[in-house]
Amino acid sequence: MSESLADNYQRGGFGHSLSFGKRPALLVIDFVRAYLVKDSPLYAGVEQAHADCRKLLGYARAAAIPVIHTNVSFQPGGRDGGVFFSQSSGAEMLRS
Repeated sequence: MSESLADNYQRGGFGHSLSFGKRPALLVIDFVRAYLVKDSPLYAGVEQAHADCRKLLGYARAAAIPVIHTNVSFQPGGRDGGVFFSQSSGAEMLRS
């Protein structure tokens, strides 16, 4: 089948806009210390994004908007990290 992804989505009824909901929440995804510690193998140079996120968190909390955080973490030694943990030299920075 040579159908493009866009055509496939359109045929399946995907890709249309949704209206905004009435109960907003803030979702913060994977903002972990490993990306901010300069000697971490996972250092990402995202200090400005971190500052902006902290500001946004303050606004959300002041407005009583629910805040949901996700992050990647592993048990000591990465025993629950599988192949990802064993392949990444920086994964140790993600331990709980």
